[in-house]
Amino acid sequence: MPEIIIPNLTDSQKIFAAIMENQISVNTALNDLQESVSKHQKILVDGNGEIPLVEKIRNHEAFIGGTKYWMRFIGGALIIQTIAFATSVVIAVVRFLPLLEKLAQNP
Repeated sequence: MPEIIIPNLTDSQKIFAAIMENQISVNTALNDLQESVSKHQKILVDGNGEIPLVEKIRNHEAFIGGTKYWMRFIGGALIIQTIAFATSVVIAVVRFLPLLEKLAQNP
């Protein structure tokens, strides 16, 4: 603790002065903390002239959810389309191959 106190004070007066100095220090720290909290409040909750950070995150999550849905939908559609095309090719080959062989043998 710095000795800025007048040297001819009693011990209790020196302790009281030290307590007052510490209280001022705590008040200064509390004011700094309140300023920091108000900055965070402004950015996170109030938005600081824009939409708040929480709302931005909520919008991004909704966008990602929508994108996931449509990617799954398109992927499923492509898989079903591929299976249907392959099945139709197999059916066409099985049905028309004997007919084509008959036509090839009869000139």
